[in-house]
Amino acid sequence: MKMPDFFIKKDGKTKFVDPRPDLSNLKESGLYGLMLWKAWGKNPELAMLLHGFRCQGTTLAVKPVIKLQPVIDQKTGWPSQSDYDKERKKLIPFLEIIKSLFKELRGCLDG
Repeated sequence: MKMPDFFIKKDGKTKFVDPRPDLSNLKESGLYGLMLWKAWGKNPELAMLLHGFRCQGTTLAVKPVIKLQPVIDQKTGWPSQSDYDKERKKLIPFLEIIKSLFKELRGCLDG
């Protein structure tokens, strides 16, 4: 399967191209990219869905637990919490994979 456009090859390495660098910082952006990379390996459909969430305005909160965090803002993120909640339902079929991704990410942060 062809690698998605949100990853590029540069200097022999695969790098995440964050569509929303305005949302957070380099560390969080890198973590989101790592999540997408791991998701791509487990289920490309989930990776594409999580990328769409990023494009709309979603970050990763890491304390106390890792979770998706919507940016609620009419201009730069989700129009409302209810809009996010409606779209979040699309993630339900992937819940077990998402939990395993968050566990892997926590291991990267703690180790």
